[in-house]
Amino acid sequence: MRPELLALGALTLFSCATARPTRAFTAPHDELFTATWLALENEGVRVTGHDRIAGSLTWATGEASISGTGDDEALTLTPNDPRLLDAVERRVRATLAAWETSQDFTYDARRNLLYVSGFSKILTPSWRVG
Repeated sequence: MRPELLALGALTLFSCATARPTRAFTAPHDELFTATWLALENEGVRVTGHDRIAGSLTWATGEASISGTGDDEALTLTPNDPRLLDAVERRVRATLAAWETSQDFTYDARRNLLYVSGFSKILTPSWRVG
């Protein structure tokens, strides 16, 4: 085999092995950032560094990066861990869907009433407003 073809094949394999897996989302940057952090922690990853504006989350053995790509936001994990990326993606999508469909609520402190979609509930004395 010609040396240049061998070198090109090795470079291709190296590029594939070091490619950073990316998943696209249509969520706002701040929601994707928070959902990713929650998903990572739920998968047993202890986030030790974060920058919401830059869209980066770091832990002992890796980093998550969230960046805008046109109309979408891209989530990238480094190093390449397809199992973790798949699990984080599933959890992030589920969290974003739950946030989209959750009902708004209001609390009337004068009457100690919680209102959710036309339904009201008198709260117990042990419930406290944070």
